[in-house]
Amino acid sequence: MPTTFGESTRAIFYKKEAHKLHEAFIVADSVTVYEGMPVKLNDDGEILPAAANDTLEIIGYAINKKKTDNAPVSVNDEISVSMRGHCTVLGEASADSTVAGPVKFVAFNATTGRSEYSSDTVDIDNMVGWALTGGDDGDEIKVVLK
Repeated sequence: MPTTFGESTRAIFYKKEAHKLHEAFIVADSVTVYEGMPVKLNDDGEILPAAANDTLEIIGYAINKKKTDNAPVSVNDEISVSMRGHCTVLGEASADSTVAGPVKFVAFNATTGRSEYSSDTVDIDNMVGWALTGGDDGDEIKVVLK
């Protein structure tokens, strides 16, 4: 696809921040999510409430479509989350399986033109964002960069 400068490029950014990045998620089984609640992802990419010690896992804050009396969102409802990250990119899972949640950068794959991400041993020093989807070696995944 040509850019404004006329050069041909591959779509790298899936979404990027215009004002604030928002993403829709399904609420995980057996949980209740309230408006303004910090949320994290389970391994399947569904959201659930975050606990106080889930600092790395918090992807953002729930913005419910139900506005009356701070009504909770039920299981399997889709809601919007105001994300902590600034853009969503397409990447690929590293050799070890990558699950939804915090990820680190592993390498750049010059053949595919995509960065590789891993959810293995992620900590405050190496975390670059959150995988919204998981995958096995070389699978395409969506990653929100912090």
